[in-house]
Amino acid sequence: QEVSEYFKAWISIQQIESSSDYTKALYTIITQIVPPIDPETTLPYPIETFRNLVYSYASSSPNDTVNIRDLSQHFYGNPNTVSDYANANNISLDTEFRYNKRQLKKFVKLEVNRDGINLKFSRGTLNEKIRISEEDPNIVIIESQSFANALRVEIENN
Repeated sequence: QEVSEYFKAWISIQQIESSSDYTKALYTIITQIVPPIDPETTLPYPIETFRNLVYSYASSSPNDTVNIRDLSQHFYGNPNTVSDYANANNISLDTEFRYNKRQLKKFVKLEVNRDGINLKFSRGTLNEKIRISEEDPNIVIIESQSFANALRVEIENN
């Protein structure tokens, strides 16, 4: 009985590690591979749009798994495009894996926690509402009236 519980725990840890690694690998591929063609514009999808589409596709899976051949067929019309890219670039990726929810969120969100400041935001706001100053690389600029107002209220009430 003890051995089987130990074995189950060990397998679970291995699955968590591999799901995280495979989800990170998928992110690397999606960030580097030439995005598929947007049928509406006949141009490649912008990288942010493609990341969002892959996130939506993966997160809609009823059993939290990603089948790379199905994903590749869905976006590229060829079941081998993504796995061929992974193989050509020495990126280890299983054909089907349970995705790691935390790693999958990185497709659509950025989170940085440094110097007592935790900043989490949608990738779509990068360079629109949140950007790094061109004059001083140590300055992060957030241009949002509603965020500024909410911060003022929070400061006044606490």
